[in-house]
Amino acid sequence: RYAEFEELCIRHLKTIALSGYAEPEALKAYVNNLFQTLLSFLQNRNILFDYIFRGAPFTILHENSPKSIYDATLFIRYVIRISSRYIEEMGSGQSVADTICRFIEQNYAKEISRNSLTEMFHFDPDYASRIFKKETGRSFKQYLIDKRIEEAKKLLLNSDLPISTVSDRVGYENYSYFTRLFKKETGMTPVDFRSQGKVH
Repeated sequence: RYAEFEELCIRHLKTIALSGYAEPEALKAYVNNLFQTLLSFLQNRNILFDYIFRGAPFTILHENSPKSIYDATLFIRYVIRISSRYIEEMGSGQSVADTICRFIEQNYAKEISRNSLTEMFHFDPDYASRIFKKETGRSFKQYLIDKRIEEAKKLLLNSDLPISTVSDRVGYENYSYFTRLFKKETGMTPVDFRSQGKVH
């Protein structure tokens, strides 16, 4: 589908070239109209295109696109292929929730937030949060807390690491906050949980 769209755009550019109207202003108008159509397409899918189209390659190709049919072709091919690759990756069988869960599983000990979703997946964070809660029944924040507490329990029961080290290893640098949160989630302090587990 994307290949066909790309070919259609290239054919249109060739038509412009053959007609003798390949002036910079005409090319700029065509390229900009096409790009705006592509951005609307991505926006309708809650994809933050600002995160896809940035960096030196995009900037250089965009600036050069009105100079010639060749430059316009390079730019059009670039944006269509980047977009199609991203959309296909996101539709490769992993739902938004699955993708986020996998991200949390691999990064729970790091400093992550809702904004991490934007950086990693280019989704609008409000949209991603709504979809995540709908599919998992938990907010992104609660899912992260649950994962960290689960890992903390394992460390408490299977090691003699100091509580402060356990706290740090599951992503909480503030030991006091970790202790309060652990008690809120489990009904016990980390020390009591470890003691009770060791007894049994």
